[in-house]
Amino acid sequence: MTPETQFIKRPGERAAWLAARRGYVGGSEVAAICGLSPWRTPVDVFLDKTGRAPADEEPSEALRLGNELEDYAARRYTETTGRQVRNYGYMVTRGHALADVDRLIVPDGAKVAAFHEEVRTDGILECKTSGVAWDEEPPLHYQMQGQLYAELLDCAFVDFAVVFLAPRRDFRVFRMERDRKVGARLVEKIEEFWTCVETDTPPPAVNLADVRALYPNARPECAKDATAEVARAVERLREIKAQTDALDEEAEGLRGAVAAFMGEADTLRVGGAKAVTFRAPKPRRTTDWKGVAADLHAPAELVAAHTTETPSARRFLLCAEK
Repeated sequence: MTPETQFIKRPGERAAWLAARRGYVGGSEVAAICGLSPWRTPVDVFLDKTGRAPADEEPSEALRLGNELEDYAARRYTETTGRQVRNYGYMVTRGHALADVDRLIVPDGAKVAAFHEEVRTDGILECKTSGVAWDEEPPLHYQMQGQLYAELLDCAFVDFAVVFLAPRRDFRVFRMERDRKVGARLVEKIEEFWTCVETDTPPPAVNLADVRALYPNARPECAKDATAEVARAVERLREIKAQTDALDEEAEGLRGAVAAFMGEADTLRVGGAKAVTFRAPKPRRTTDWKGVAADLHAPAELVAAHTTETPSARRFLLCAEK
């Protein structure tokens, strides 16, 4: 049976908003669970939904900037297209899929885009900021966000109002039409992923960070025999290491030759343009607090009480062939 669409009043406080989203996969996460996000992996989302991820810190500078420019992008959209937009005070869910849209587009000739929970428009507006140029369509991870939103709100299209930062400094609007098959499949993928959450079965790790997060501690004296596929991966790693070692050696020789030519000069120009600098960074200061404690005759137990040990992350080392 298909889950019914539900409406959740969007909380005003950030902590409550984050808590309300914890039991769902939203538009900013759907690309990640499909393995298509440039920033997050399925394991990252799994750790968040199972409460294993570090507590949410203050928003990053990039996120803060995006939030600040959201209203500006919405105003520029209206200026550019003549279409009015409205905030929508609800988050829309179906099963464990969630849509938390930036704006709804008011239909031509209408005054509102929604009445309470009822959505009365075919158009959604998503406001974005980007430091890189887009092609003729939004990046794939944003398309997946838009398709999920169109599916849950039953809208025909999503417009992306994009503020491009330096060096481009531009504003553009991109339209994406709804693809019902894609939207329905994304909802299915979310339910498949949620089975991992409910059964506490992590999705496959795709990089070292995933493995370190899932298995932070190695079991001493625990060894595994490689499968044929893993053995081939190790052999390829050895080949790549040999190539990079050779390149590192060549690069070191070239650095030495350039530095020898520079001598006491701190800058080298090629064709009038600065090409190389060879100078010392600012001095780095460190304090030997154990030495300070000893000079002050602090008791050893006092030093120990203020000494903490931070566990190290697992290191991946390629052993030499025997």
